[in-house]
Amino acid sequence: MVDIQHKHCFMMVGYPGSGKSTLAQKLAKTLNCHYFSSDEVRQKLFGTTSFDQIGDQIIQDQSRQAYEYMYREAQNLLRQRQKVVLDATHLDTHKRLAVITQLRSVTSLRRLCYVIVNPVLEIIDHRMAADGQELYEGWRRVYALFSDKEKQGLLSWPTRGEGIDSIAYEELNSYLDQ
Repeated sequence: MVDIQHKHCFMMVGYPGSGKSTLAQKLAKTLNCHYFSSDEVRQKLFGTTSFDQIGDQIIQDQSRQAYEYMYREAQNLLRQRQKVVLDATHLDTHKRLAVITQLRSVTSLRRLCYVIVNPVLEIIDHRMAADGQELYEGWRRVYALFSDKEKQGLLSWPTRGEGIDSIAYEELNSYLDQ
């Protein structure tokens, strides 16, 4: 088991709708971490969500700006030796590695931890369908974009080669329930 008490930065990793936010909020509350959600930052800055129908390019531009804001704020807190939870997909390989480089400027790799949230697609699909037709259609569109990027080799799950500890959803959730 990863010693999460000594981690300062938790990066959630998983597809939209996978349950990252629920676990991230629980983690932040339990370990007294600052919580940053790319969805909440985008909502705060632009009044939109990733499932909005305003156009994928607009959402991608807004997401980029929301991520920049989120990581800048996280860096400021990490400089102060405070703990943060970064709630975003973190599946884009190049973007994830760029964020790691950015975070390494203020903390060490041993203080970082990936939280892997990877339920079976049917579970996500069922849960999202229960949230209403409009949200479900938005999620299906966004998931299709992720699926296309994965087929192109642009997405990946973190590996040990990145030098950062990782913990699976089930293991962390079990720990937090103690």
